[in-house]
Amino acid sequence: EYIFRTMHSDQWWEWVDSNTKTGTLGNVNAKQYASFELPLPPLDVQRELVAEIEGYQRVIDGARMVVESWRPRLEVDPGWPVVELGEVFERRNGAAKPGELSDVVHYIGLENIEANTGALLGTSDPAKVKSAKTRFRRQDILYGKLRPNLNKVWLSDREGICSTDIFALQPVKGKVNPAFFAHMLRSDDFNTAAVARVSGAQLPRISWQSLATLPVPLPPLETQQRIAVDIAAEQVAIDANRELMVRMEGRVRAVVGRVWGGAP
Repeated sequence: EYIFRTMHSDQWWEWVDSNTKTGTLGNVNAKQYASFELPLPPLDVQRELVAEIEGYQRVIDGARMVVESWRPRLEVDPGWPVVELGEVFERRNGAAKPGELSDVVHYIGLENIEANTGALLGTSDPAKVKSAKTRFRRQDILYGKLRPNLNKVWLSDREGICSTDIFALQPVKGKVNPAFFAHMLRSDDFNTAAVARVSGAQLPRISWQSLATLPVPLPPLETQQRIAVDIAAEQVAIDANRELMVRMEGRVRAVVGRVWGGAP
């Protein structure tokens, strides 16, 4: 376990990078591998270090289980009316290049949206965008139309442009709480219905016509708002677990750093 942790250090990966033979398949041969030098403290110190790391790892594993297991629960009241998605959302068709916009540009690609959770995983570099992309506004829902089984749905908290593999859905005012519908469009039932309508074998997509005609429940606006608030409260706890994972991973790196003579 001590050796395993040591070989997940920055020092190990720097050594790998400097010793990898270039070619079609870069590799480190067995002789090079055996020459790697690592600090080897007494066995009792190794055990202490491993025990400390394992304590942090248990916290990380527990927090990860909470994050990965959580899904907002949406209990649909059979008394709610059902409408087509296109009745409560409009597809934005405006397009622009980053250079055509005066404000700071945020570019969102499919890779920036976490599957199932809708968390934003940073933004992409707009300088690399060469063609016109779809414009979106704050409180729009960005829905990944390419491989919708990945369930990439993000409620925007800013303005920007997004990949053309994403629909920017503009909510109809007075009918929709965007936060409620972002959770609804991530639900297993909606995802299953969307995936059933994809076309294309190599690059499966769902068309706007197919997406817009999918049925969705439409509870009263005040009910949507109440459910969205309840889910947001749960989300706070989930985000706290994400932050805990980051903190504990930092402590693991600090312990490994001490092995190499880094700051405690």
